[in-house]
Amino acid sequence: MDDLLIKRNPCRIKGAGQERSPERPILTVEEVYRIVDVIEHRYRALILLATFASLRWGELTGLQRRDLDLDARTVRVERQLIQITGKGLIFTEPKSQAGRRTVVIPDLIIDELRAHVKDFTQDGPEGLIFAGPDNGALRNTNFNRRVGHVTGTASKPALRKIESPGR
Repeated sequence: MDDLLIKRNPCRIKGAGQERSPERPILTVEEVYRIVDVIEHRYRALILLATFASLRWGELTGLQRRDLDLDARTVRVERQLIQITGKGLIFTEPKSQAGRRTVVIPDLIIDELRAHVKDFTQDGPEGLIFAGPDNGALRNTNFNRRVGHVTGTASKPALRKIESPGR
């Protein structure tokens, strides 16, 4: 049609170019802290870093000790850990070039991260910052079953404990 070879596009679907997604709920800082107060202690730092550094699941689970500089209050995002059917968990590059970045960590969660590294992080520079109870890599399916979607319905364990009116 743009090349004027046909008069009309036969593949037009009315409204197909418009996305209508419902508004995603956003938790308040108070609600985030209510969640971290009721979840397993090993996941507190993960929730706080996700919230205050705006990191995605794969970026969080792909973080290694060498990526975290608590004295400089920064975390380097250089990889992500994703589940690929038939291959399991694999490290890959971030989704885009802009995905490789250094993020400043707010002072208010530094002590929580220090305690987490001391108690739960795998050993060595390539040790995962966030490991599961078996000291293996975290999988979102296991995490969601144990903790619950932070933005999901209140049917998950952590959210049942903090459910607020109007959610």
